[in-house]
Formats: sequence, structure tokens, C-alpha cells
Amino acid sequence: MRVILTQNPTDLGERLVSSHQCDCNCACPVDGMLTPVLSLPVAYYLELTSACNNRCPGCGNVYRNRGFVQPTVALTPVSLDGKAWRDLIARLVPHAQQFKLTGGEATLHPDFAEIVGAIEGHGIPFTLFTNGRWPRPAALIQLLRNTAVCEGLLVSLHGPDAATHEAFSSVPGSFDETATNIRRAAEAGLDVAASIVINHKNWDRIAETLDLALSLGANHVVCNRFIGAPVAGVTPSRAQLRAAIVAIESLRAAGHPIRFGNCIPQCFEASSSRGCTAGSAFATIDPWGRMRPCNHAPLIVGDLGSQSVEEVWKSDGMAHWRSLAPADCAACSVFATCHGGCRAQAMITGQAQDPLIQTLPYAPNLKLQEISLYAGLRPVGEFIRRFETDVEVLLHKSQVVPVPTGYTPLVPKLDGSLTLHQIEKQYGSGAVDWVGVLHHEGMVAWA
Repeated sequence: MRVILTQNPTDLGERLVSSHQCDCNCACPVDGMLTPVLSLPVAYYLELTSACNNRCPGCGNVYRNRGFVQPTVALTPVSLDGKAWRDLIARLVPHAQQFKLTGGEATLHPDFAEIVGAIEGHGIPFTLFTNGRWPRPAALIQLLRNTAVCEGLLVSLHGPDAATHEAFSSVPGSFDETATNIRRAAEAGLDVAASIVINHKNWDRIAETLDLALSLGANHVVCNRFIGAPVAGVTPSRAQLRAAIVAIESLRAAGHPIRFGNCIPQCFEASSSRGCTAGSAFATIDPWGRMRPCNHAPLIVGDLGSQSVEEVWKSDGMAHWRSLAPADCAACSVFATCHGGCRAQAMITGQAQDPLIQTLPYAPNLKLQEISLYAGLRPVGEFIRRFETDVEVLLHKSQVVPVPTGYTPLVPKLDGSLTLHQIEKQYGSGAVDWVGVLHHEGMVAWA
């Protein structure tokens, strides 16, 4: 990112839509900065239950097919109950910055309200990932409205009409139910985003789905590549996926509120997609209390019923996951953004690397983003500092921003005491560019 300092007090640096909101389906790396492996995760996907009232063939719920994940413990018919989740959440709270509630369909957990209450009691913000099909919509909406730490909902909406959406959800009537509940939630004042999985039926209807989502009250749309074993009539062709990526980038360039939610290798198609920080900054806890590095990956690395969080995070299984990024990708000019593609997709399809990765090395000509900021602005940090073994990082929800070498003395001065002009004089233009990154990620406010 390049910051252009101006003398215009109205130049506040436009943020791209939702760049600072933690509602993506994988993680929140920062463009151009390789996220280090943290000593403990800052964010968790909590898969409250494997139950779901949709039957999406591209669902991230790896337990739909019980043979897909080899259990290491005897699985009970239902997930951890409310008390068990409450106790587990309490163990995560000392180091967690954000939770993402998912499943299955998280709201089908019989103790969902109790689990939400436990998270509220600890003051940890969360986002609810949901299909929008709730047994008691009014009660759920009221619960979330009364929960201060609920940051919003990410609702699956896979097309602009019933035929397209239900080709993916596989449930007749699910489109009308989901659309109605998006509208209800938005009208109740909840922050709602829509989530599209790009597939064979909707790849050319992204703009129409965006228009529908906005008309229902959603504030933006998150687009995700299909992750999973190939499914005839569902998995998009490579040409279809490319066309969808180009369409999404075109919509973004025109100022529409749309972005990517999971990782697409830059060598497949250059885009604003970001890489994944699974296993370095966040982890997934399954319905039985076992940890996986990623909500899409079948790899179980430990059982929190009998092991500590630190023990599992530093386990051989997690180390194996971290080693799966292709060695050739490390030499790529955009590795810090792309992170070597999707390791879960490689694992699911039995390949050595993300099947979308092209011939390496790859050197795309990506345009450096520029923003204009008034030189008299005084940045005030909205982050938590954490000192890891080899680097200092700044945390905000599930964002992790490494502090570049030489900028550690600047961090405590991001308290409104210095203007951007003064920062440039004392630390150089690179420091101002870095502050621009923090602004873009929602990690500084202006005094």
C-alpha cells in the first residue's frame, strides 16, 4: 500500500468494503505481510453441531460424511452440550480475540442461547455463520440483538432466485426462508452479510445475487470458491471460476460491496483474494471438542477433552499442516498475500498442493493500492500488542499485523500524539504506508 499525504482535511483514506471485518470463511491475513505462527490462536471457528437443515454438497461441514474424518474418540450422537461448550470457551478466552460460530447450522444446537450467553459473559466478539433457516426466527433475532458482542451474521445465499439457490442447498423452499430471514435480521438492526459459494449454477449470476442481497438489507457479499471433492453439476469449471473472479473484481472496482472470503491462488487468477492463516493465527474446534487447523480440513490434530490448547497447537499434526505450503510458492512475489493456496483443498483431493496453483515461479504485475490521507491526521491505535518469539504483532479481532523491523518504537506513539506528517519525518514514508495498512484493516482511528 502507498499513502499519499495531502493538505486536504477531507482525505481520510477510503477503506475497501469489509476489509476490516472478520466475517470471511478462512481468515484475515494482511496484504503483503506474511502472518507468523502465533504462540496461541487469536480466533476460533466453533463448530457447535454437525446437524444442518440444508444439504449443500459444497458445505464446509466435513462431518456430513462420517467416513471423511477418521474419529480418534468415540463420537456421541450429539455435540458437546451447553455446559461442555461453556467450559471449553472459558479455556480459550485468555488468548482469543474472536469466535466464529458455525456448524453444521449452529443455531440448531439445543443449547445455542446458553453458548451465546457464555461468550457474552466473557466479552469476546463473535460472528454467526448461518444458512438463515431458523426454527424460531423472532426469538433468535431478539437473542442476537440483545447480545452486545454479536458483530453480525454471515448468511448463505447462493443465487438470486429459488432455482439457483436450491440447486446448491438441495432443500425446496429454503430460498424464500433464507431471504425472508435476511430481511428480518437486517430490519431488526443486525449487521448482515451474504455468502455465496461459487458453483456451476451461479458463477455467472454474481451481480444479480449481490443486487438481491443488498435489496434484502445485507451490507455486503462475500464470495467463496467451492472447496471439496468434485461434484458433478456443482463444481465450477476452471473457466467458470475465472469468469466469476473477473466479475467480482469488476464489481469491486466499480465500488460495489463485494469481496472474497477464502483463498484463491494468485497464479490462477490475480485478484483481491487473500491467503489463509489456518494453523498460524486461527483454529477450528469441532462438535466433540477436537481441534482442526481449518474448518474445511479433515485433519484432526488433537482432543481438547484430554489435552491443553497449547499442547494441541504445538502438536506434530499441526506442524505437519503448516509444512504443506508448496516449497516453490515461497519464492513467489505474492507469497505473503497468497500463502500458497488452500491446503484443505489439496488434502481433500489427495494432491500435493492446491489444484488451482499454476506453473511456478509466478510474478504477477499487481497494482499497488494507493490511498490519500490528510497529513494532519493523528492515528490512534485500536489493537492489542503481542510479543511473539521472533516478532511483535498487533491484534484486532482475527487480524494479525506483524510490526516491521524498525517500527517497534513507533507503535506506542500511535496514540494521537503524532501527525502523519510527523511520522513521515521521524520514521520515513514507509512508516506512513504501514499506518495506511493499519487504517485499511480498521486498526487505527483518527484523532
